[in-house]
Amino acid sequence: METEQNVLYAFKSIQQLACSPNQPEYLFQTHFHWMLIGMAGAGAVSMEHGRMELASGTAILGSPGDCVLQTETENGECRVFFIEFMPLSIRMPAQDGSLAEAGAIYLHMYNHAPNASELIALAEQLFSTAITHPEVPQRSLTAHMLIQQMMLWWVKDHQAGHDERWTTEQSVLAALRYMESHYTEALTRELLAEKAGISSTYFSVLCKKVSGFSPSDLLERLRVHRVSELLLQEHGHKSKLDELAHRSGFRDAWYMSKRFRKVQGMSPTMYKQAFVPERIASLEYPYTYHFIALGVVPSIARFSSSSHEVIPLDVRAKVTELPMLASMESQKKWLEISKPQLIVTSSMESVQERFRSLAPVVHIPWLSLSWREHLKWIARLVAKEAEAIRYIEVLDQQAKRLREKLQDRIAPNATVSLFKIENNRCYLYGIRDAGCIFYEFLGLLPHPVIQQRLAQDPNFHSMEISMRQMADFAGDINFIILVPDVGEQNDLLRMNEHWRQFELKNERPVIYLDYREWLHYDPVHIADQLTKVMPLF
Repeated sequence: METEQNVLYAFKSIQQLACSPNQPEYLFQTHFHWMLIGMAGAGAVSMEHGRMELASGTAILGSPGDCVLQTETENGECRVFFIEFMPLSIRMPAQDGSLAEAGAIYLHMYNHAPNASELIALAEQLFSTAITHPEVPQRSLTAHMLIQQMMLWWVKDHQAGHDERWTTEQSVLAALRYMESHYTEALTRELLAEKAGISSTYFSVLCKKVSGFSPSDLLERLRVHRVSELLLQEHGHKSKLDELAHRSGFRDAWYMSKRFRKVQGMSPTMYKQAFVPERIASLEYPYTYHFIALGVVPSIARFSSSSHEVIPLDVRAKVTELPMLASMESQKKWLEISKPQLIVTSSMESVQERFRSLAPVVHIPWLSLSWREHLKWIARLVAKEAEAIRYIEVLDQQAKRLREKLQDRIAPNATVSLFKIENNRCYLYGIRDAGCIFYEFLGLLPHPVIQQRLAQDPNFHSMEISMRQMADFAGDINFIILVPDVGEQNDLLRMNEHWRQFELKNERPVIYLDYREWLHYDPVHIADQLTKVMPLF
């Protein structure tokens, strides 16, 4: 991979895409450098440079031009992250102290990484920062820093593939990562030691040093925690012990139950029936607020970086805050100190693999579930189902009273369009974030195009449109979500012809919303947003 000594990398965009038997290929046409990161399924990428395979957990780095992603999964879809970025050449300051100059450059980049679990975690964090629930302040800086981390990963991966001077400890860590992703297979100390290139006895010593466990104990924990995950995620389905043993790598149900009791202090059946975690790690800030809505305070968690806080300070003070930009290894150290009994995340299998040795890791999908489903799922984990039902009922009753008050203020069948303008881009929102308030709770009608999208996907998030299209998607009432006091954005709006036409010539009402208050999707923020509805109309 070609690199430059004085180069930084700037974030451009990120998309989450899928190819399926109904749409077997996807054409990318880009003027920017890019990454494709496989999350699920299998496919192949064809480009001028050649053809590369892309499977779950792998990644491809490419240069500007056209490429085609094709699925190779007959029954299912190939899901990927597509990330665009720009290399910037930095000239060092002159001796007279004049400012450095920066300019976009072209680098010849084509590379394939067969084991990109850490890159997947960074991509998920980037997608969360830029698209799913971006936060103020520092979101642009966060996105650029994540791109730097991702490119540093590529450089290290490239050097590792061509530099045999790995330390012995690095080799052991690589073998342990292999264990984390292959724990259901028949692994032996000798096999892992061979991968590390050292004797089995020395491997045991170094494994104990870097992980705190012997190889057999670490493998046992991975398997027991996987059983725990399966038990915690059973919704109305009761798996047989033999099935659990098979899915977690144990040879039979009897041996699994014996090892499970050693690690968890109770039988699998008792764990399923009575275990309620007291020390919880929430790796996603919306899930943190779900727990708090149920009266459960995580021991370590991420919070919204918004300056508008909606929970009491004394509650937040009880929680160790997990840094937003922490690397995978740094997060692991934070979690080791916290000693959680359960880790909750929306990330993919890569995060489960890396943290499973610490505690069971429950994956709760973010985009495919509504906030109600999130709350009920989390409630089942902590035996708070009744509290979840009551919380939902209170919000629904609050929304019903608001609808009655708004009947005389909003014309029947009036349409509402919800726009977000950020980083020189415009998005038209669906049912998520502020759309949840206006469409789900208040029962207002979105633009017909959004109605069609919601008919296809009840959890439809948003779609990117051009500023020129804003007039085409305008409703009878229009909400514009803006980042307050951002000079670059304000300059963009003042200079953009299409925005001026929309704002000045549009006879329909335009209402501005504060990004910090309205781009959240959890029950605590929803309750807060409902109290702010009446002044808008």
